[in-house]
Order: sequence, then structure tokens, then C-alpha cells
Amino acid sequence: SPQNLVLKWKITHPGIDNKSLCARETGLDRKTVAKWWGNELSAQDQVMKWKITHPGIDNKSQCAKDTGLSRPTVAKWW
Repeated sequence: SPQNLVLKWKITHPGIDNKSLCARETGLDRKTVAKWWGNELSAQDQVMKWKITHPGIDNKSQCAKDTGLSRPTVAKWW
């Protein structure tokens, strides 16, 4: 999966904080790398974390934007 590719790249390139280089070397789109960069949490956990850190905000679109997840994925785990 793209998430695993990004994670493996980060593990094999310790100390290199370069999303563009990761994208080039893995063949992934830069936006895909950005989506999974630092997001070792599952999609479900990311949505739950967002809801906890944004109490009282019932906005799936904002959650999707902030987490980099698709709107349907956020809706699935809302």
C-alpha cells in the first residue's frame, strides 16, 4: 500500500525529511506521500484523533482536509 511504501522509505532513510525525494524514489505522487507522511495511524484512528482534538466541530470536510484523507473515508469512520 502507499502508506507502507512511505513508512518503509522513512525507515530506510533515517534523518531525511524530504517528501519530494520519497515521492521520486517510491514512484508515488507527492500528494500521496504527503498524505501518509507522519500518519502511521490507521484512517479510523486519524478520524477519531481529529474528532477528539476538535471537540464540538461536526465538519467531515474539514477533517478530510486536515488529515489528508478522502471525504468518503472520513465519512466511513465518522
